[in-house]
Amino acid sequence: MLIDKILVKKQGANAETRLAIIDFMPPLPDGILWSTFMTDMSGSAVPADKERTLISLEGDPRDEKFC
Repeated sequence: MLIDKILVKKQGANAETRLAIIDFMPPLPDGILWSTFMTDMSGSAVPADKERTLISLEGDPRDEKFC
């Protein structure tokens, strides 16, 4: 699949459109980082038998700082 363009839209009074989900995420606490995130994917390709993770946050759910 060839991706022409992905637009992420925020609804409501402060409606916005961006090129990546990460642009709408709040800042993370110090020492916590996104495991995976995609920025503008325009013009990229995803093979038919593959998938693409747009955003992922991995950590220990027992860690208070992570939670």
